[in-house]
Amino acid sequence: MKKDNTKVETTPIIHTYKPTKVNKASIIYNIDYTRYLRNPNCDDFFTNLIKIEKDQGYSKANAKYWLRIRNQSNWSKCQTPTGLFKTIRQNVFRGDILSNKVKSLILFYFDEEYNELRIFKYQRGYNPSRKIIDQIIKSL
Repeated sequence: MKKDNTKVETTPIIHTYKPTKVNKASIIYNIDYTRYLRNPNCDDFFTNLIKIEKDQGYSKANAKYWLRIRNQSNWSKCQTPTGLFKTIRQNVFRGDILSNKVKSLILFYFDEEYNELRIFKYQRGYNPSRKIIDQIIKSL
């Protein structure tokens, strides 16, 4: 039986990041405090420092990039919760976070020069169909 997503709040929590270090295979982003509003209901999954890495071809997941959140002192030991997968728009990627066996939708929006990254994190348990995801992306 499919999960009913019609009763789930679909307003995302938006995290805005600016690049601080650009490497050949990755970009490190820091939270943009000028555009950051801490939501008291937010589970604060994302850290202030994140890294977007190009896929090196070691996974069969077919992701274009990978997200790392800074939760250890060394980037190689940090958690990689999701891949960034292509969508109908060139600069928008989708992913999902698994928490207590429940997936939640995440959308990643890069501006044209990758000078800003906006992460749209949806409510825990909101994992819509591909058709609904495409509609959400068109409205961004």
